[in-house]
Amino acid sequence: THDYPEKTVNLKFFLCRLGKGEPQAIGCAAFEWVTMESLARHKFPPADKRLLARLVDSRQLWR
Repeated sequence: THDYPEKTVNLKFFLCRLGKGEPQAIGCAAFEWVTMESLARHKFPPADKRLLARLVDSRQLWR
């Protein structure tokens, strides 16, 4: 969870594998597949800070 002054955001993340077809943005404006090295070049909201640190520290997730 992350607390903003006006609300609390509860983020849930899942480790997934891509099956058939092409991914589509559903319920969001856009998405992008990125490498771990390129994460620092993107802007993320404060609520994502802990997740991003964990992704960078968990290199085994990047296969």
